[in-house]
Amino acid sequence: MKLSITVLMTLLFAVSSFAQEMNKKYIKITPEIQAKIKKALPTQFEKAAKPRNIVVFSKSNGFVHNSTSVGIEMLKQMAAATGAFEVTFNDDPAAYTADYLKQFDAILVNNATHVEKTFKEENRKAFMDFIKGGKSFIGIHSASDGGYKPWIEYSEMIGGHFDGHPWTANGKWAIEVSDTSSPINAPFKEKFFIYQDEIYRQSGTYKKEMMHTLVKIDPAKDPLKEKVKHDREYPISWMKKHGEGKVFYTCFGHRAETYYEPAMLDHMLRGFQWALGDLKAEMVLGK
Repeated sequence: MKLSITVLMTLLFAVSSFAQEMNKKYIKITPEIQAKIKKALPTQFEKAAKPRNIVVFSKSNGFVHNSTSVGIEMLKQMAAATGAFEVTFNDDPAAYTADYLKQFDAILVNNATHVEKTFKEENRKAFMDFIKGGKSFIGIHSASDGGYKPWIEYSEMIGGHFDGHPWTANGKWAIEVSDTSSPINAPFKEKFFIYQDEIYRQSGTYKKEMMHTLVKIDPAKDPLKEKVKHDREYPISWMKKHGEGKVFYTCFGHRAETYYEPAMLDHMLRGFQWALGDLKAEMVLGK
């Protein structure tokens, strides 16, 4: 019995230490941050045709973005303020079974890294069957830093995988609104703008013909154009299909400030609502 108690106490200590370590890495949500998010939330949006439910996964198995907590707070406030969807936060990969996922309309991966190391085979299958069967996937920033060889279909589903970020979080980058007619891009009032955030280069399973690019790096004005070979476009936000399901992904979201930037939150909400079926937006693959 003493041994069992000792083992139990050791496990509890390990879990507590892990939680404390994660909290150290995450930005603490202060009343100031909450107020900034509240002020930035969209006030005009589509009314959901029926209740929409999103399950959010934020657990990283590698680099941990300290802004993950700010993204979580943004999703909580966005759901409460707009009524466009309800959110359930579940970072237990074993919970993602076919039966569990039946209650949801979308899976949202919020800045998690290396999900291919987190989900076991049976949970990967349930995850993909959910999307291919007609539900939706939403990815924010490092959601695309996962998949790779152990879970190639995850990368195929998103539309590519992380292959470095020559456009770092410390720089301001030239952004082009690729599709100015899309309602998802309506918050961006100019075709070209400068924005500070970390932007990924997508590689691996990236195929232009499999996605509809919404926002991308402006190749003509990119200050790194002498170092980055612009032999193709580098998308930032896009929409696509995977089986019968819809996929919306945006690389914006490394910096905490993105989650209280009005245009970015409006862009994200519109992408969410398109994926959920409440916002109509044309999708032309290869565009």
